[in-house]
Amino acid sequence: MRTIHILFYALIATMAVFSMSACKKNKETPKSVEITITSPTAGSMFHLGDTVAIHAHVKANFELHGWEVVIKKVANGQVVFMAEDHVHAEEFHIDTFWINNVTEHSDMELLVSALIDHDGNKETQVVAFHCHPM
Repeated sequence: MRTIHILFYALIATMAVFSMSACKKNKETPKSVEITITSPTAGSMFHLGDTVAIHAHVKANFELHGWEVVIKKVANGQVVFMAEDHVHAEEFHIDTFWINNVTEHSDMELLVSALIDHDGNKETQVVAFHCHPM
């Protein structure tokens, strides 16, 4: 009879250990966002009236809430182009364009942002290029 009690308590202890390990919260995979800008390329130059093609690929391991594209002058931060889309997906492509209309030589930045949530949090990739006024 004593052996049965020992086996019974051993079985209960084993089940308790397994149930406690099953209840432990799994570690969450850290959120990651990858933004790849394929156009324009860093250091490229555009003349007045040229079309600046904007192509980017965004991929995350969770659902994103959209994207933003901004082109601004480096010298004064003036935004010359902005586009956005509210897209709920883990992966998407951005394909848009801007026509160079600057009136002076300008170092420019393209900022492509993946919107992480509806609170304004985002992940951004930047590419620098140059615009000519002629």
